[in-house]
Amino acid sequence: MITYADIQRIFRNEGNTPTLEEIPGDFYGQVSVLLSQVEPEHRKHISKLAGEIYAKRRNKIMLHALRICDGDRMPANAIPVEKEFYLQAVDLLKNHSNKILSEKLEEKLEELAKVEEKKVKVRILKPMPAIVGSDLNNYGPFKEDDVFELPETNAVLLIKQRLAEEFVETAPKAQEE
Repeated sequence: MITYADIQRIFRNEGNTPTLEEIPGDFYGQVSVLLSQVEPEHRKHISKLAGEIYAKRRNKIMLHALRICDGDRMPANAIPVEKEFYLQAVDLLKNHSNKILSEKLEEKLEELAKVEEKKVKVRILKPMPAIVGSDLNNYGPFKEDDVFELPETNAVLLIKQRLAEEFVETAPKAQEE
């Protein structure tokens, strides 16, 4: 059976170590029994210590779950009720992470699909090295009078810098008879 001295020792040790201290598997049940056996003036203090022990252990379990959420390593010295809590916390964190990531990625892919940038045909006015377009494709290297179809963002920039001009195709003239 657990004693007041045991609770004090566990409280001190939980506060001094980053890992869970070894405690009896039915620790909280034993604290309950002790509370029913002590004088009323001591119950409040023992309850407070037990509550603090619970909070410290819960926080350690959650931190462990956050760090190890991609693995299934159980924290050492977890009692059965804490093991259940840990597994539920890891499941919750994994599900939340997967949900958020998949939603955000799907949103981004949908956004990118909608915003596929218009292409503009340009004639290069001065030789230039290759560039990476706003669509992340490589273009060039460029020689004078080369004609390229570039993303509008890049085409506008090259035109403003007088390195290119918009290329307008003209229809071939009909042959006269």
